[in-house]
Amino acid sequence: MPGPSALVGERHVSCRQQAALARPMAAAPVLSVRNLTLAIDRTLLTPVDDVSFDAWPGEILAIVGESGCGKSLTALATMRLLPPPIVIRGGAIRLDGTDLAQASEAELRRIRGRSMAMIFQDPMTALNPVVPVGVQMREPLAIHTSLSRRQTRARALELLRQVGVPDPERRLDAYPHQLSGGMRQRVVIAMMLACNPKVLIADEPTTALDVTVQAQILGIFRDIQRATGMALVLITHDLGVVAQVADRVAVMYAGRIVETARVQDIIARPRHPYTQALLRCARTDAGPVPRARHGMLPEIGGSVMPLAARGAFCAFVDRCDRADARCQAALPARLEAAPGHVVECWDVHRP
Repeated sequence: MPGPSALVGERHVSCRQQAALARPMAAAPVLSVRNLTLAIDRTLLTPVDDVSFDAWPGEILAIVGESGCGKSLTALATMRLLPPPIVIRGGAIRLDGTDLAQASEAELRRIRGRSMAMIFQDPMTALNPVVPVGVQMREPLAIHTSLSRRQTRARALELLRQVGVPDPERRLDAYPHQLSGGMRQRVVIAMMLACNPKVLIADEPTTALDVTVQAQILGIFRDIQRATGMALVLITHDLGVVAQVADRVAVMYAGRIVETARVQDIIARPRHPYTQALLRCARTDAGPVPRARHGMLPEIGGSVMPLAARGAFCAFVDRCDRADARCQAALPARLEAAPGHVVECWDVHRP
C-alpha cells in the first residue's frame, strides 16, 4: 500500500461527491446515479448498497468486479428492469435531469431505446428466434421515430454496415439462429444504436465470444462511442477489457463501489486491497491480461460474502490480509486518496 507521501490531497468525501471527482471536461453528466440502494422486497437484504456514479458524454465508464458483486443488478436498476422481488429502496437515477427511479411506466417506455439502451449478456435472449433480424431492428425505429417502412429498412442496413456485418441485405432477412454468436451480438448492438441513445449500457457484452471476436466488438464500441459522443457504461469482470477501452473505472464489491478512478490510475496505483487482488490475478509486464503463473491461475482466496452475512462493516474483511478491528466494526468512510481517485477502505486512512 502506498505510504503517506503517495497520498496527494487527501480529504473525506460524501456519497454525493464521489461520482463527480474524476469527471472528464464536459458540461454535465448525462446519467447520474446517487445513493442507489436495492433490496429484496419485505426484507432488510440489500444486494446493492449506496452506489453512486456518473456517466459523462463521450466517455466509457467500466464497472468491474466478480460475479455476485451487484454489477448487473445496478445496470438493470438504471434501466428500471429489475426482476421481482428486487426493488429500489432508495436513491436517484437521473437521465438528463429526469429521475428514472420515480418515472412512470409511460415515461420509461419513451426513454428506453431512445435516450438510453442496454445490451444484455446473451445476444440470443435479446433476439426473438422466430422473427427476422430486419423486423426486430425496425421495431425501435417504428416506436420512437416517424420514419416510413422504407426509411427504417434503409436505417437498419446502415446500422448493420456500421457494426461490420457483411452482406447486410441478406442478414436483414435472416433469423437469429442463422447467424454466429459474434454476428448476433453485432445485430444487438446495431438495434440498441438505432435511435442514437445518449447512454448505452453494455452488460458483459463479450463474455461468450472468442478472443478475436471480442477484440472486434470492443473496437466497434470504441469507434461508435467516439463518433457519436454517447456515454457508454460497460459492465465487466475482465480487466483486460477495461484496460483496452475504458476512460474511468468503478470497482464494485459486495454491492458497493469501493474504488473509482481514471483507468490509468487504477492500473498503475490501485488503492483498495480488492482492486489490487484483481490486478494480481490479471497482470503481466504489459498490463492487465490473464496469464498462468507456475502452471496455475492466481486467485483471490475465499468468495464474495453472502448477502445475509453483510452488515455495517467492510464486506472484504474475510479475504483481506490487512484487515483489522476497524474493518470489522464499521464501514470505512470514502476518501479521495489522490485527485479524482476515491477509495472506501480503512487501510487508506492509516498514517
